Order: sequence, then structure tokens, then C-alpha cells
Amino acid sequence: MALPIPIKVPPSSERGFRRKWNLIWVAAGAGSMIAGLAIGPRLNHSRNPWISIVVACAVYVISLLLAPLTLMAVWRRPLVSPAVLYFSIPVGSFCIVSMLIMKRLASSLLFADRELVGLALAMGLLYAAALIWGIAVGIERKKMGDILIRPRL
Repeated sequence: MALPIPIKVPPSSERGFRRKWNLIWVAAGAGSMIAGLAIGPRLNHSRNPWISIVVACAVYVISLLLAPLTLMAVWRRPLVSPAVLYFSIPVGSFCIVSMLIMKRLASSLLFADRELVGLALAMGLLYAAALIWGIAVGIERKKMGDILIRPRL
């Protein structure tokens, strides 16, 4: 006769978990993007072209769309790797692709390569924030352990 599996009640609901970590990402992502765009031009006495600000905001908006999807996946599986695989790596690839495109288009848009320092720093900080956020979400969910999760209807 098999022993019944004890049911563990999670310390927070799925909605509360998702709301908390989504708000953390909104603040961390915006802060890293703004810091990169603000500090980058001061490093080499340049300016941010308007297109680099638009590209940085576009990558940030894409990350805002990925965050809730990642949190749903992490809630189902108490591992650290889904947060990193489903969020940090795609955000990092969007950052790299956006920098490659902007580097390629810089001369045709008539601005020097040195004016991309703000965008490069913003993308680097956004990726670093995404990686730290993904690891923190995975660790927090792993600490909750195995819990009884109702199947989605």
C-alpha cells in the first residue's frame, strides 16, 4: 500500500508570485536601460541618437512581454534553468541583434559609431539585469519546493 503524498501549500499564490517578480523586472529593466542611456554618452563625450533610444525601448518592451510567459513556465517547474533559458537568453539575443543592426546602419543613418556607446551600455546592462532576474526567480521558486499545482483548464 502506497503512502499518500503530502500536499504542500505554497507560501504565495501563483498570481502573487507573478505580480511580485513582474514588478521587479519592470523596475530593474527600466533602471538598467535608463542608466545605460544616461551614462554611456558621458563616457566618451557623445550623444544618443533618437534611433538608439527607440531601439533600446523596443528591446525593453520585448522583455516586458517575455517576463509573464517566463513566470508561468517557472511556476510549473521549480528549477532555475527555465527562467534563464526562456528569458535571459532571448533578451540577450535581442540585445546582440539590435546592436549588430545599429552598428550596420550607423553610417547610413549619418552618425558615428562612437554615438552607439549609450545603446551598447544600455543593452549590456539590460542583459545583465535579465540574467540576474532570471536566476533570482529560479532560486525563489526552487526554495518553494514541490507544490500541488492544479492543471490549467
